[in-house]
Amino acid sequence: GTTRLLVPALIGAISAKPAVKGPSELQRWDEPSFLDEIGSRHGPELRDVVRRLLGWTRETFDWIYWGEGQSGGFSARIRFGVDKGPAAFVVYTYGRVEIGFQYLKGYPPYDDEARRESLRQQLVSQLGVDIPESSLSKRPSFPVELLKDPRVYSAFIGLMGGVAHDLRSHPPGGARRGV
Repeated sequence: GTTRLLVPALIGAISAKPAVKGPSELQRWDEPSFLDEIGSRHGPELRDVVRRLLGWTRETFDWIYWGEGQSGGFSARIRFGVDKGPAAFVVYTYGRVEIGFQYLKGYPPYDDEARRESLRQQLVSQLGVDIPESSLSKRPSFPVELLKDPRVYSAFIGLMGGVAHDLRSHPPGGARRGV
């Protein structure tokens, strides 16, 4: 006889393997998407605290940089000409506030380790957070939940407002601005 070749037929939809997002396809965060994510992950009370922090940040710092990627965040920055400036702090959708010692150390007066240590000590004593001395060149963080406490929130914005003032008072190159 004859040889028959059987070819299976596919019936129904083909499920394609999910594409891995490339750099150009990363989620770009903005205020509405960030607040929605904070609200869905951490609840409406924390979303409202972060919304208030964003308003304060907008008034106190030169600009807010919105990150991109799966766990996005925003950073509070003081701009120096074309230099985008250091991130004094970053808030992430996964619920952490990061202190930008790693970035601050490149800008006066925080290029002096003693100034970073003083800020670390104030964060520890006023916010009740654990920030080890060994983190003065890193990006230590604490739970954003702590900012629900009005005392902690006030202490945080007081300290970060001081950082903004210090950076403006000591810009790289020595020209004072906005003091």
